[in-house]
Amino acid sequence: MSNRSAKRGEDAERRITNGGDSCESKRPKQESVMSDPKTYKQNKRDKFWDTFSKMREDPVVLSLQKYPNHRVSNLYDHSSRVALCAYDLSRRLHLEVDGEALAKGAMLHDFYFYHAQSNHSITYREHLMGHPHVALDNAKKHFDLTEKEENIITSHMWPLTLTQVPKSKEAFLIQLSDKICAFGEGVLKHTAVQQEKYEKRAHRPKRGLRSKKWIEITHA
Repeated sequence: MSNRSAKRGEDAERRITNGGDSCESKRPKQESVMSDPKTYKQNKRDKFWDTFSKMREDPVVLSLQKYPNHRVSNLYDHSSRVALCAYDLSRRLHLEVDGEALAKGAMLHDFYFYHAQSNHSITYREHLMGHPHVALDNAKKHFDLTEKEENIITSHMWPLTLTQVPKSKEAFLIQLSDKICAFGEGVLKHTAVQQEKYEKRAHRPKRGLRSKKWIEITHA
């Protein structure tokens, strides 16, 4: 019995030395598996800010500042707001998203180089229905796009464009954020128009004073 016990002890010591069945050799593998999901999710989340910063600094994207949008904004600022809104929605809804596709798709969803309201070569309806494809064609000339990013751009006007349906969480978030930001900019536009009317009325001479002055002149 003692010989068998000694032999078993030698075999166990040999296995531990070789690392075949040791508990110590297995423990790091278990820890890495447990930490991988958090690290992977964090890396995907961080990619949004890296891509968002690079896109905002790109000279071609910066040129969108020249084109007004919704009267109180421009295409560059509008696209930036859409990107931030989509990211915030993903965080509040606890959605794991592709941060790089989210940022790039948002910054390029209105990637056209004209003022929609002053462009008389097309009607406003043609602009609404066609500008996603114009934005995609322009984006392909300057950036490498994935299939997901292309769908984000072409489907951001859904459901107005019935055939272009969002096929990912990122595409759905951006089309929703685009409408939220457009509504907010519309409210700002209405406020700006009302403020402009108020300022014009404030600088207009009052009728009573004008009549009194006219009476003084006529009776001089």
